[in-house]
Amino acid sequence: MGDGELGEIDRNSRKLKKKEYSTDQKKEWYAMLRGYASTKRYKDGWAYYKYHDKFGAAPPWKKNSVIEPSAEVLSWITYINIRNSKRKTA
Repeated sequence: MGDGELGEIDRNSRKLKKKEYSTDQKKEWYAMLRGYASTKRYKDGWAYYKYHDKFGAAPPWKKNSVIEPSAEVLSWITYINIRNSKRKTA
């Protein structure tokens, strides 16, 4: 379809697709979550449970390296914090 043409829209096509992450990207996410936890003086269990929230499974690695979180990780943590605070007030 070009500009200005009408057509049928499939509801399923409008849904956002979940981003797929490779094993290396998941390891990096876990390391960034551990980095965030260390700057906030949270226990390592915090990173474990946030990883579980994000990916739906426990990280398959033992303690990983610690790196500074990226903007994507920080924005996801902000989203989770806002979501949790709204649940408490509802």
